[in-house]
Amino acid sequence: MFTMHWVCRCAGLPAGFRVGYACAALLPFAFVAGAAGQDAGEPAEDGAERAAPPAATYYETATVRARSIDTATASVQVIERDDLADLAAADASEALRLVPGAFVLGNDSSAAVAGASLRGGDGNFTLVLIDGVPVNDSTDQYGGAFPLGSVGAGEVERLEVVRGPLSSFYGSSSLGGAIQLITSAPRGSAPFLGWNADAGSHDHRSGRLSWGRAGESSAGGIGAAFREEHGRVGDDRLDQASLSGRWQRQFGGNSAFRLTGRTADWQADDYPDGSGGPVFGSGDLRWSDHREVGLAATVDLNAGGRFSQFLRSTWFQHRMERDSPPIGFQVPPWAEDTDFQDLRLSWIGTVVPEGESEVSFGAEALAEEGRNTSLLLLPDFFGGPLAGNYSIDRERVGLFGDWRWSRGGLVAELGLRADLLQGRGARGGREELSPRAGLRYAPDDARWSLRASAGRAFKLPSFFALASPRAFGGNPDLDAETSVGADFGFEGRSADGSLRWGLTAFANRFEGLIDFDFEAFLNVNRNEVNVEGLEGMLVWRPSSRVALDIALTAQDTEDRATGRPLRRRPDLYGGVGLRVDLNQAVRLGIEARHADSYLDEQIPAPFRTTVDPRTLAGLTLAWQASERWRLTLRADNALDESYETQVGFPGPERSVRIGVRYGR
Repeated sequence: MFTMHWVCRCAGLPAGFRVGYACAALLPFAFVAGAAGQDAGEPAEDGAERAAPPAATYYETATVRARSIDTATASVQVIERDDLADLAAADASEALRLVPGAFVLGNDSSAAVAGASLRGGDGNFTLVLIDGVPVNDSTDQYGGAFPLGSVGAGEVERLEVVRGPLSSFYGSSSLGGAIQLITSAPRGSAPFLGWNADAGSHDHRSGRLSWGRAGESSAGGIGAAFREEHGRVGDDRLDQASLSGRWQRQFGGNSAFRLTGRTADWQADDYPDGSGGPVFGSGDLRWSDHREVGLAATVDLNAGGRFSQFLRSTWFQHRMERDSPPIGFQVPPWAEDTDFQDLRLSWIGTVVPEGESEVSFGAEALAEEGRNTSLLLLPDFFGGPLAGNYSIDRERVGLFGDWRWSRGGLVAELGLRADLLQGRGARGGREELSPRAGLRYAPDDARWSLRASAGRAFKLPSFFALASPRAFGGNPDLDAETSVGADFGFEGRSADGSLRWGLTAFANRFEGLIDFDFEAFLNVNRNEVNVEGLEGMLVWRPSSRVALDIALTAQDTEDRATGRPLRRRPDLYGGVGLRVDLNQAVRLGIEARHADSYLDEQIPAPFRTTVDPRTLAGLTLAWQASERWRLTLRADNALDESYETQVGFPGPERSVRIGVRYGR
């Protein structure tokens, strides 16, 4: 059975609010215009953090203000810039390979839609943000699985992963968790100039040039990047160019205005999902052309004070043209042109009274639009070409609150969000409640800690599943998908801090999943999926010159309707990374990744339903020639193993990449 889940993340405000909301989205810009005349305060907070990172690790995904990861009640992983350099990853999807509970569902092609599965969920259950801007596209036929392979690792300064339902913070989205990519920022007060370039196998060429400066009251930077690759899987190809920038201004002491933006233009040739790839398929490639723009404007008032306010507006647009070849006799050729826009405005207030508690509350308004012009090229005896055009708008309002209490080593959190929904995909109008609770305890010596959390999330149907013509399976009566998840974890560390380990048990239940019913030829809510598992990690630093990292996930996924495991979900996966400083300038990295066998189905290959297990090795050799110059040599699949990622999709053979980096 060939299955595809269609999902999304949105909902509804009354239509009369649209004009007012569009004007309100400009408030951060209007506010800063008046505030810029105030006296400048200390250097910008973000710039100071980049110049002198704190000893503790902080995260800001799924929180109102940045918090220490040592106090998190949720399952959080942060990958810093230096960690990314040690991994020598080519793109954001590769940077996830040592994150517990994260598995990339793509076929190792940088041109494919490589959505990230968190704790057994679909790729479109994961919310992806770039500098705080949600970038999942509801018009896509996959329901919004963001192609992480389209963001080069050179663009990423920091990566944050939060696992577990997060609708209590983000509303209609994030059934399985969230991934945030934070782009490079200026470092230090002097003008900063940096660049990196990589070249290697599969005609790989990439590079990035960045410039920035952080002054007493303002900081800014801009970066331009490109990436090309051909022949990684069959005859696939990726060509991409991107431009990103940020600017911030400190005013009135602890208040600041921040503006970030990113635009990307990329073209991809890959093999459609279910096509059998270059081995069992026809060999015809799917062509797509993408243009993305994301902007975020933020006003942060009295940060760190007893009462602080946070006002943010984000806008994202994704335009795409795509031509898909036929897949056997079952799926005819397809051509489409889409335009998706997501506009949000949110306000959050935080009160820190005398004592040990903190209360946050706020509201968010969202408006999104999707346009699709498509043509299904049916043969004449089936009626000939069939148009699948649609146009749909959707809005929503969300009200939320969060209470956090701490005393000694105990931290407790309670959160609740109410979304007021109207429009298509909301069954004519209703409310959704998304609660979350978390608890963490660590004794005074911090030698061990216990953590537990539970929450509920929902996701409105994608525009593609709702609005496509009935002949394509569109169903305007689809209901929201939901998930309920919980986890319990233990972490320990040695007295000297050189050894840390942890084990987390988790369980997720996804209900009302949207599936395509071939008998009715209609998208329907029917599937229920249970996922249970364990995530383990170990970090050992026996000396300043040696580091060992282990991440392992064991999970059991079951489609309750069929009793079968989910496609492309291995029962066991993870990796081991060893870093050794051979001397003060040369670092050697050795990495091994493993994935057990898993179910897969491809239309032209009904005789194959399983992908064999695989274990791959990677090597990295880095030479820090000076404070600013760094040379890197990376070998992927160093033992040249023959393997598949999907039936008919061979993984890349041994590949070598050399890179040079200049900057701080």
